[in-house]
Amino acid sequence: MKKLFFLAVLFSSSSVEAVSDDVFEYQQVAANAIMLAIILAINLLFFFSLLTIAGFLSRKKVLL
Repeated sequence: MKKLFFLAVLFSSSSVEAVSDDVFEYQQVAANAIMLAIILAINLLFFFSLLTIAGFLSRKKVLL
């Protein structure tokens, strides 16, 4: 009976470790995805601000 209990504990702890490894890997992927989304949003804001500034400058030149 002790052998069965030991095997059950052995297998259950390895499955917990496997799940925790999967969760850790998912957290890394999620953190990378969030960082990529933040970088892309900053780049889009910068690009559209440049377009807006260029539009204002070109409109001023036409009026002058």
